[in-house]
Amino acid sequence: MDNQQLHIELDNAVREFRDGLQELSKQETHLKVVTHEQIQATLAWVNGEWEWEWEEKQGDGCTKKKFPSCESALLTISPSFQRWFHGQLESRLSSLF
Repeated sequence: MDNQQLHIELDNAVREFRDGLQELSKQETHLKVVTHEQIQATLAWVNGEWEWEWEEKQGDGCTKKKFPSCESALLTISPSFQRWFHGQLESRLSSLF
């Protein structure tokens, strides 16, 4: 993937999801994420998949997991983001009717 596509993916994620998190900021090659549950992680666009890496609170290591979309990563990791995201969907759907 070229550098332009990387920046498009990062910009789109920040624009769409930043209000559902404590912090979502674009870095050079990834997103810095801090959830309302105080989970700190990086979210990188790697070969067409989002790779989520966060520090384990109980151990010394990091955990990595791949997701097909940015929102699937955030929905899996953060219950507060789930509530915000579903509230956004409900609001959008109710405005259609």
